[in-house]
Amino acid sequence: GTPVERRDRIYILTGGESRRMGRDKAWIEVEGRSLVHRVLAVAEEVAPVGRLVVSPRQTGSTAYQELARERTIRLLPDRIAGLGPLGGLATALDDAGPEATVLLLAVDLPYLTKALLLRLLSVHWRVGSDLTLPLDAEGRPQPLTACYEGRLAPLVGQLLARGERRLRALHSELESLSPSCCCTIPYSAFSDLSGAERLFLNCNRQEDLPLPSKDD
Repeated sequence: GTPVERRDRIYILTGGESRRMGRDKAWIEVEGRSLVHRVLAVAEEVAPVGRLVVSPRQTGSTAYQELARERTIRLLPDRIAGLGPLGGLATALDDAGPEATVLLLAVDLPYLTKALLLRLLSVHWRVGSDLTLPLDAEGRPQPLTACYEGRLAPLVGQLLARGERRLRALHSELESLSPSCCCTIPYSAFSDLSGAERLFLNCNRQEDLPLPSKDD
């Protein structure tokens, strides 16, 4: 079995507008597999059930409905559409409940690994923080590969009411209100993992997609 506690839940955000990409990122293929299938495959190695947080327009999509049936996962429509990643987190926290830990993942991270997620979760459990998030090689927080406690839901609601849409606003708010509730993990804690240099590579635009390898 995997060392995941009963109240841990993995939620994958697929409900972004994909404006910069120009099409639904979830179905873009990287190395022969769609982004959503890649992230799901890793998530399922860590916890038995994933939930896809989707926009209300995506719930009617045949592709998403087929995926949910194939993988026995639930499509979870955003409670309110158009509130960005912070709104997606609010939907996930509301679904999971105040006692749960939510491991939030973005659908556009093709190189996530089981080893990374297990290390992230183990730090989160050991430290007991409300928010645990890794830093990339440049020291930037990665809130779309992070652990959030269900008790953060009211604070997330307050930020949304103030017009916030960005996940990093929650990180900033927590650090100012209660620094001990927030744990950032330096990149050096992950740098020994296989493929470390691309663990946090995300695909926002067409030019972010890995190019097919060519024999020149």
